[in-house]
Formats: sequence, structure tokens, C-alpha cells
Amino acid sequence: MKKLAPFLVSSTCSLRSLASLRLSAATLAAVAVVGVADFTQTAPFNVDSAPAVVRADDSADSGVVWAPLYRGVEYSQLFVETPVLNKWQVVKIDLQARGVEFVATGRNKNYEPEKRETWRQTTADFLDENKLAVAVNANFYNPFNAETIRTQGDSNLLGFGASDGVLVSKPEPGRPAFVVYKDKTAKICDLDPNISDEEVKKIQAGVAGSNIVLKDGVVAEIANKDRHPRTAVGISADGRYVYLLIVDGRQPKHSVGATLTEVGETLKYFGASVGLNLDGGGSTTLVCRGLDGLSQILNSPANSGVPRNLRNNANGIGVRAANLAPGVRERFEKKMKRAAEKAEEAKKAAEKAEETK
Repeated sequence: MKKLAPFLVSSTCSLRSLASLRLSAATLAAVAVVGVADFTQTAPFNVDSAPAVVRADDSADSGVVWAPLYRGVEYSQLFVETPVLNKWQVVKIDLQARGVEFVATGRNKNYEPEKRETWRQTTADFLDENKLAVAVNANFYNPFNAETIRTQGDSNLLGFGASDGVLVSKPEPGRPAFVVYKDKTAKICDLDPNISDEEVKKIQAGVAGSNIVLKDGVVAEIANKDRHPRTAVGISADGRYVYLLIVDGRQPKHSVGATLTEVGETLKYFGASVGLNLDGGGSTTLVCRGLDGLSQILNSPANSGVPRNLRNNANGIGVRAANLAPGVRERFEKKMKRAAEKAEEAKKAAEKAEETK
């Protein structure tokens, strides 16, 4: 398993106005949209050595830059400097793309409801075991303590869990679920605690979280303003796209962490109409399968004060997807490199013009 991180790429494409982003001016005082993940760098993301940040202003008007990773799977990134330093990463999945299939952790081989529902493992292990393209952590769980986060073992999911038509954990009141059905539709909602076997059989993958942070395009105003690393999932208004979103946290020189309201705002910025907060904190992990077939950690997890030390979580959710046609990703990287060079040239020209005034 490689522990690699993506880098920031500045684009000549201007950003949307703060009003159209629907994020607060304070949150988006400085933003960079990243178009491509670097699968060759060995150093973790470093704000100081990153290329120049693309700054948002009220006159800018453009969309998010997406990098193709796999067929039907794209990646982007958002770098925020104020009110606190935050690094967001998101994967967009096209449910209609050929070969895309959602996968959630299945039952423990010694399955017993509410006692031994799943087997704890890292998100990277989950991705490798299921031959996925991308994966994130999912449910809150118990037992949760200093020992269980460091070791594999039996776990109990808090809230709904389902895998390939099989119930893993019953729905619970107050724990909304994200569900992908076998007919390629998805929803975020509260499920009946007495969900029928027939309903479960229709489900490809299902997990649960804590708060619905975005509903019908409206960001939820949540009283809890604590900042933590976060993992979340969103769905576009037309139901075609699913967004897996993470923000690192508890690392002052890298990323501080976000409030639940900011999670909803950022999901909306990337294109979601409804969104759900999943387990976060030291569990927050985004993993991708690299071109060499090995799992790659794209974020910097903060586990027990040791960044990039992966926690063993009760379950994960991810996607199987086909490789892109030869050269697609390479051509995109070249395009982004040229855009970054033009942005740097424009910056230097502006600085020179300012000096001559």
C-alpha cells in the first residue's frame, strides 16, 4: 500500500462568483480547484510548496474542474484559507456509467446482529479486498476505543448497513441512510427500522450517518459548530451523480476541519442537492486504486494525533469502475499543466504591470 497525496493545480479557468457558489465569503476568501491527482509524488500535500492558489472574487464565473480517474469516476479538490485552513477532496461517480458498481462492507463471517455485524479493517484494506476504484469510511460504530481503532476485529454498525441485497445492520431512528439500489438509483433518507427483506434485496449498497446536511438544495443550519475531519456523501438533484466528500482536520498547518454546515455548503458547491454526514474524525479516509493497482491514500487522516495512520473502521463504501481508455488521464494532466503555466504567466505579467505604474 502506498501513502501518496494529490497536489494542487492552478487553472486559468476562473471560479464561480461567491454568490453562485452559495458558500459564505468568509469560507471562500481563497479557493483552488484541483483537476488531477498525482499518483507519482511520494511527499504528503504541502501548502507551502503548492502552486499558486486561484483566488475567488465576485467577478469570477466558472465551474469545478474535474479530473478523470476511472470510467464514470472523477476527482476534484477545494483549498480554503479562511476562516481556517481546510483541504477538501471529492469524488464524483456517474451512476449511469457502464461498469460502475457501489460496494459496502458485508457481513462478518461470524455474523450476529448488534454484536458481530462486520469485521473492522482499514479503508485501504477494504478497497484492496473488493478490488475497488475508490473508497471512503462510512458508519459510526462500536465498540469504539483506543484498542479497537488500532486492531481488526468484530464491530457493530450504528444505523443501517446493507451489501448486495443482504442486511448487515437494521436502520435506527436519528441515523439517516445513504442507499444505492441495484437499478442504479440512489437516495438519502430515514429508513423504516422494520425494513422488509424484499426492500433490502433491491439494495446494492447502504450505509448510515448522523446528520442530513443538505436537502433539496438547502443547506441545513446545524447548531453544532465543532470542527473535525469529515466524511460525507451527496447526490445530485437529477439523481445521476453521487459525491464522496472528505475534509482533513486536526492538522493546523494542513487542514483544520469543518463544521457540519460547511459540509453541506461544500457538497452543494460541488453539485449535490442532498447530503449526509458520515463518521469522521480520525476515521476520515479517502483511498483510490492507482494505475499500478495498489491502494493510494489521497488524504491525510488524523488518527490519535498521528497523521496518515489509518484507523480500523467498521465498514466502508466504495465503487468498482473500469479503467479509462489509454491516454485519457495523461492527456488531462498535460492540459492542466499547460493551464497552470498560463496562470503563472498571467500572474507574473500582472505583477510586472503593477510595478511599472
